[in-house]
Amino acid sequence: MPAVLGPGARRQPELVARRPFRDYLHWLRGQDQRDAERYWRRLLDGFDTPTPLPYDRAPAEAHRTESADSVRVELSEAESGRLHAVAKQNG
Repeated sequence: MPAVLGPGARRQPELVARRPFRDYLHWLRGQDQRDAERYWRRLLDGFDTPTPLPYDRAPAEAHRTESADSVRVELSEAESGRLHAVAKQNG
């Protein structure tokens, strides 16, 4: 559970560092497709039970993004103006 900050306390929002998706695609492209197919065929050999996938049934409300956590950031008038301009420019 995140720490609760007292009144007037400030913290900087922390972005999670993630590797670019292209790194995964480069890794995937370097894999031997025949070896991968043999691996999965061996692993799934004898498996004959249907697997229900999300599109096989009505979508649940679980796909909404909600969070009880919040981060408050005070922007200067100039920062607020720039943010407004970027939002307006990008619709």
